[in-house]
Amino acid sequence: MDIENFKNYNEKYGFKEGNAFLVKAGNIINEVFTDSLSARISDDHFVILTKIGEVHEKLSQLRLRIKYEEESINLGVKAGIYTPKTRDCSPSLACDHARYACSSIKKNYAVNFIEYDESMNDDFKKKQYIINNIDNALMHGYIKVYYQPVVWAKDACLCGVEALARWNDPNVGFLSPADFIPILEEYHMIHKLDMFVLEEVCKDLSEANDPELPKLPVSINFSRLDFDHTDIFAEIERCVKKYGINKQMIHIEITESALHDSDEKFRKTLDMFRSNGYALWLDDFGSGYSGLNVLKDFNFDTMKIDMKFLYRFSENKKTQPILTSIVDLANKIGMNTLTEGVETEEVFNFLRSIGCQRLQGYFFGKPMPKEELAACIKAGKFVVDKK
Repeated sequence: MDIENFKNYNEKYGFKEGNAFLVKAGNIINEVFTDSLSARISDDHFVILTKIGEVHEKLSQLRLRIKYEEESINLGVKAGIYTPKTRDCSPSLACDHARYACSSIKKNYAVNFIEYDESMNDDFKKKQYIINNIDNALMHGYIKVYYQPVVWAKDACLCGVEALARWNDPNVGFLSPADFIPILEEYHMIHKLDMFVLEEVCKDLSEANDPELPKLPVSINFSRLDFDHTDIFAEIERCVKKYGINKQMIHIEITESALHDSDEKFRKTLDMFRSNGYALWLDDFGSGYSGLNVLKDFNFDTMKIDMKFLYRFSENKKTQPILTSIVDLANKIGMNTLTEGVETEEVFNFLRSIGCQRLQGYFFGKPMPKEELAACIKAGKFVVDKK
């Protein structure tokens, strides 16, 4: 069980008063859940061992009492419920399941209590597997770097690629990036994956000596957490020097959402990249709510327009004028543009007509191993820009 908005309480009254409120909350829990075992685990998180019979009614009562203890702040209660299947169920595992259920409704304002079910059990197992096996997967080559083509809009010639991680596990099969990347970020392990991709990309670039295959610049995604858990500038510099890579061959992608809570250290690191000759790309532009502020406050070379803008392209009459305005705005402030998620000729022709410079999507090619990309270039499926 978590107390909602408790951070706001601490900010308003201070930690001393916050601690006093947690004691009060603990006493309320004991009063509502009589003849039950309760404890505070950490922060504003509590656990209760009780009979399932009237648990929903008691949680509703508890929620109202917590809410009315402080009317100026919208406090509440979120609770996850787990019913052990056997008497010898591990208490720590039971708490983990209940906590997992609770976390699943944190951003759902319409739901306050939820019971752990089989679908959550599958997700929980997948999450535990990813956390416990990321190191092994990186070590044994279960995670590989794939490359998705990026083309010039004017002539569809290949002008670069984006490096993307793909995990094909011998035990659980193919894991989607949508499965493992958010989990690695949640558990602050994403830097392990990103540093692996960086190393593999630089290695691949250094080994690309076939005269029939010109080297292509590669864009690499970096998480905001990479800046916290590593000296990201030093790591990229080390890798580039180790493999003798031209800095212009590496494009550094930072998602728009990563800039929301930026601090001075983060900003200085971005400035170091630019002053040392690296290209900075703003990834997923338009996926968040602070797009225009980002353009005002940060300096990027290229804007990657999020693929969500292309959803229902033919049906939504607002899409085309919005995209036209975004490309026009980028041109006016000196930014290059790339649109992701291009899947049809109609979209391709439109984006080319409004002056979007680079395009990426399944219409041109899916992410693929370097060997497949090389074979496609040799077969003439991709024409590489001579410049």
